[in-house]
Amino acid sequence: MSSQITIKKQRLPFTQIPNELLCNPEISGLAKAIWCVLYSKPDEWTFYWGEIEKNFKEGRDAIRKAAKQLEDLGYIQ
Repeated sequence: MSSQITIKKQRLPFTQIPNELLCNPEISGLAKAIWCVLYSKPDEWTFYWGEIEKNFKEGRDAIRKAAKQLEDLGYIQ
């Protein structure tokens, strides 16, 4: 195995993540990932939990708990 790591990057479209969110220790990694998925969608996108959950291996309860973290801290409504 090589010691070099290569990351495949997309040029555009892309999502910018606020450092405040990314570096906040009160927010779990799953909650940060959920925010990224939600924020990557167009403004007029209609969100359905079932569709959001398809983006993650974690179960429904874990995803809802992480989303609640984001809501409690004001990152989503």
